[in-house]
Amino acid sequence: CIYEYLCNGPINLYINSNQNQISDIFSMTSILRIYQSIEYLHSNLFLYRDLKPFNILLDHDYIPFLSDFDTIRHPIDTVNDEEITNDLGSSFYMSPEQYNGQTISYPTDIFSFGLVAYYFIEKKNMSNQQYIVESIETPLINNASKYIQKLIEFCVNFDQSKRPNIKQIKNLLLKEFILPYYIEPYAFYHEIELKESEINCFFYENFALRIDDQKQLK
Repeated sequence: CIYEYLCNGPINLYINSNQNQISDIFSMTSILRIYQSIEYLHSNLFLYRDLKPFNILLDHDYIPFLSDFDTIRHPIDTVNDEEITNDLGSSFYMSPEQYNGQTISYPTDIFSFGLVAYYFIEKKNMSNQQYIVESIETPLINNASKYIQKLIEFCVNFDQSKRPNIKQIKNLLLKEFILPYYIEPYAFYHEIELKESEINCFFYENFALRIDDQKQLK
């Protein structure tokens, strides 16, 4: 059973119970892995529609995996699927178009991805007041670099047409990981204890992000 393999449960329960022990590497690896999950679905013409921390499960090495695929649909299918579409998701992670019963598409997952990235960075939910207004104020982000802050702000735009697509998200992530910003504190100063599986997964996900660019990968 896959849920026996993912034995450490939802990522939100883990983060809530270990607020002071969550490393930046763990947070960024989680963002990378969820990005790749959404990229895979979108490249195969599917929407996830219910992205939230509770649907991200940890395996025995605390590596995150996206789960609960009952909500996946092709964008065309959602046009006549209003009842299912509008009932989905936590109010904290539902896009404005889902909340308001409007047509959804790939930007719907992008909005939720931005909220999940915020959760990984700030260790809390973004305020859900944006769902009852027609614009979103710039979220307060205290613990992110300029590229990750820009990524989150772009993703949670109320206007679907102004949210980044998967390729634009990837470009921001590639800029974020050019410098060894996340590795240095652990490699040289030993101020924070880090699981070996975390560092291995971090490097692996970075390689996976660059797999289509052999020059950059080298």
